[in-house]
Amino acid sequence: MSIVDSGSPPLGGASPSQPLAGESLDPARSRCRLALTRAWAVIFEVLVPIRCALCGAHGRHPVCAPCARAMEALPLISRTMRAAVPSGACTLYALGAYDGALRAGILNLKFRNCEAAARTLGRLLGRKLPPVPWVVVPVPLHACRLRERGYNQAEAIAEGIVEGCTASGSHLRHALVRVLSTDAQSSLPLRRRQANVRGAFAVRGDVRLNPARPVLLVDDVVTTGSTIAACSRVLRAAGTTTVTAAALAIRL
Repeated sequence: MSIVDSGSPPLGGASPSQPLAGESLDPARSRCRLALTRAWAVIFEVLVPIRCALCGAHGRHPVCAPCARAMEALPLISRTMRAAVPSGACTLYALGAYDGALRAGILNLKFRNCEAAARTLGRLLGRKLPPVPWVVVPVPLHACRLRERGYNQAEAIAEGIVEGCTASGSHLRHALVRVLSTDAQSSLPLRRRQANVRGAFAVRGDVRLNPARPVLLVDDVVTTGSTIAACSRVLRAAGTTTVTAAALAIRL
């Protein structure tokens, strides 16, 4: 896959019926664990001053005002991703480049449970996107990694996008499922990332996608685009005709 500049911003498969590998057989217990994780995060924020996820400054908000203004001032990045999908291409929108404060913020989203910051950055991105009634679909985590982190940062970003978008859209939180527990993409050389996510995603069997509604596939950061391509293939196989991607950052 290659990612090339786009002159202007233009605008597959059912899940198995059996429980997914690594997925909890007790949904109520999993929900309780996630609720407790979030409750402890709230208590911690009350006892410990909030720090900006991007610069680390103490304050009252998960993204401080100076950092929020800096993100708002960034021009929206638009790229055309050449992928092995039926249409041959997918448009990607990103808030900024994967460096500096934005890179630090994304690492905090992944490993420090900065859920509120993820939603805030998602809102900033949503305000910049074309006014399209998207069906917003986050890239899923495998159940094992979700238990480790306590939340899916892509899902929180997607929530923020829906809140910030000027057009009325919908959020399909669990349209996609990760059926394989793969190595972290960031731990692999670029040439191995496409193979690492091949067959890793599926569309849930109870999800029905309207071919007339464009899907906005959301992730935190895009490097090679392998994850976006793998998700796009299964979404198109399930009936979607238009898949656009959005991420907080892209590695330029």
